Amino acid sequence: MEQVEKIRRELRRKSLDQLKIYNPLDTAFQTVWEGFTYVAQPKQETVMLRYIAEKWMREFTDYMINKEEQDAADAENDKRRKKGWEPMNPQERDQFDIRNKYITNDPDKRLQYMKMVYRGISQEHGLDLPEPTPVKRDVRPQDEKILEMLDKEMGMREILPEDNFDIEDKKEELLKGLADE
Repeated sequence: MEQVEKIRRELRRKSLDQLKIYNPLDTAFQTVWEGFTYVAQPKQETVMLRYIAEKWMREFTDYMINKEEQDAADAENDKRRKKGWEPMNPQERDQFDIRNKYITNDPDKRLQYMKMVYRGISQEHGLDLPEPTPVKRDVRPQDEKILEMLDKEMGMREILPEDNFDIEDKKEELLKGLADE
């Protein structure tokens, strides 16, 4: 459980890093996050929080791949018009062939555009903050705590050594034992 919490804290910290992105277009490109618009000006580097920059880069990459597909379809239609043919309609086989070349989940195409716009981490968030120390809570029943306090006040000595027995640890060990069987 503690390991999961450490991972969660690190992901939260990392999400607040500031990334530098570059807009290679001649026009501004924007993304909207929770009603706020974040704009990357044309031919300029912009610094955004990681989660916003990642969204901007995803949308930019999708836009560029779709634009490439549209440009290829337009070029094919221009060739057809010059020959006196009808332009492609969306159901034609040639149109499907063009679409299959420019799919938005193609990792090579995405990498090409991500390399174009990603300029690295501008500032890492929270690396200078100390790691919070976990607090061990006493989850024993209230009566057990009171009896222990009374035993100490009355001068009773404990017969069994305290071994920091935790019922949650025992439960996990039993579950692991069942999973192994």
